[in-house]
Amino acid sequence: MRVPKLLIRIVFLLLALVVCEFGCSRSGSGLTDNFKTDALVRTAGTPQGAVIKGKIDDLTIHPETVELYGHFDILLSSGTSGQFLTNYQAEVTKALRSKGASMVGYEPPAEGLDAKEGIFRYLYTWSGGTGLVRVFWGTDITNDCQMVVVFSESRK
Repeated sequence: MRVPKLLIRIVFLLLALVVCEFGCSRSGSGLTDNFKTDALVRTAGTPQGAVIKGKIDDLTIHPETVELYGHFDILLSSGTSGQFLTNYQAEVTKALRSKGASMVGYEPPAEGLDAKEGIFRYLYTWSGGTGLVRVFWGTDITNDCQMVVVFSESRK
């Protein structure tokens, strides 16, 4: 039995509409561009002459979510890791605000930014959904800093 051409066209049109509903019609906040490179880390480390080694390990984009993981070694020529982390927090806050995000939560590190290790996170909303920036860090005996950045965004 032969399938009418009109039926095939209708099926393809419906498939195109479904794909567009889950991908094309929803755009992100634009923050992925800020976090998919080491630019924020480099800017935060500039006052201390930091050398940044690291990379974005994984960027996953789904129709409703974006997730990004980055690992960085920050070699400081002056100052403390706490000063670097303070600068990094300022860069994250600036990036969120520059894209119109509203910060709805901040979880500070339990022992402060001068601790040998810790976690802090920002929760934010934007017109199309919600997001999270979580930072894990640890320092070594030379006061250099190792940092993992997790960026996650969900669309409505």
